[in-house]
Amino acid sequence: MVNVGYLFKYGVTAKLAVVIPTYNRPEMLMRSVLSALNQSYSNITVQIYDNSEGSETEIYLARLLRSDKRVSYFRHKINIGSIQNFQFGLSRVEADYFCLISDDDFFAPNFFAEAIESLHESGADFVCCQTIAMNEFFEVIDGADTVDYERVYQPGEAIDAMVSGGVPYKWSGIVFKSKIKNEIKINPLAGPYADSGFVLHVAARFKCVTKKFIGAVYMVHQDTASTSTAIIQTDWRQWWEEMISDIERDYLVKSEIRDAIRGKIYPNFLSIGMNQFKSAIAASDYSKAMQVLEGLNNFGYVLPSYLLRYILRAINSSKILRSLLEEFLKIRHHNKKMQIKNMSAQYDGLVKYAKEINKL
Repeated sequence: MVNVGYLFKYGVTAKLAVVIPTYNRPEMLMRSVLSALNQSYSNITVQIYDNSEGSETEIYLARLLRSDKRVSYFRHKINIGSIQNFQFGLSRVEADYFCLISDDDFFAPNFFAEAIESLHESGADFVCCQTIAMNEFFEVIDGADTVDYERVYQPGEAIDAMVSGGVPYKWSGIVFKSKIKNEIKINPLAGPYADSGFVLHVAARFKCVTKKFIGAVYMVHQDTASTSTAIIQTDWRQWWEEMISDIERDYLVKSEIRDAIRGKIYPNFLSIGMNQFKSAIAASDYSKAMQVLEGLNNFGYVLPSYLLRYILRAINSSKILRSLLEEFLKIRHHNKKMQIKNMSAQYDGLVKYAKEINKL
């Protein structure tokens, strides 16, 4: 655990703003808010921006808003959109540090203190920490962000590891210095990948440090944006083009980084498609597997799509081959799940913490 007294001793008493956009999920929002208010680092503001048409969320929060002046609430007259709401909240930050989190996710205890100490000691502009993915039953599932190495990355250096894995870029597990909000904007045209685009753009311009402690829990359920866009689809090209173009057009990013960014990000399409294909086979969902192949073909991966289509036909025609492959993939999936579950001694404590907050 971080010694919070250390932070005050060395003058690290700066304010941190927590931006939480929300839409019609007051119970989940309360869990997220309480996970921020219960941090050991208490010099914070929690800024809630409500896209809901009604006043249900405000009524639900009324008692908390009266009792804790660190919490502020703003409700839009109309629904401006999820990403626009994030950007709106970001534009209103007046603090030394900030973090962004969805209303269904929540922070790990001591995250703020450890993150700010890391920034203070490293001189970095933002810190990337591990996250854990859970479903609504608080079971660990695929989707965790892990840190390969604790180190400082100069501007542009972390992008390779963000794309391939090894440097987390879910913003719920990141704390940023406030100067970043004045330089980098969230692009709503990047759709459900606007958060990834924002963090990649920040990494292209600013210095980051990675830490292996867990910063936040990323909840995955039916309403999660990444779940509703699980299969490669036509819109992805537009979304990713926006992510890439933001960096290519930014002349404060080094030219060698701008020139290389397209080649770093686009090959990840094939990797995503392959993983989705394997997951569909492991789940015996051959219709979804075929949709993934159609998506890959539409993105120009004609040969891989053709070869995988041939393999899929072979699997369908052979019950023995199909059962062997499904069993192999399920075993690999189980082993990966166990690795994620055991990746940190903090896991059991986080599950207990999540359930306790959920009862409040």
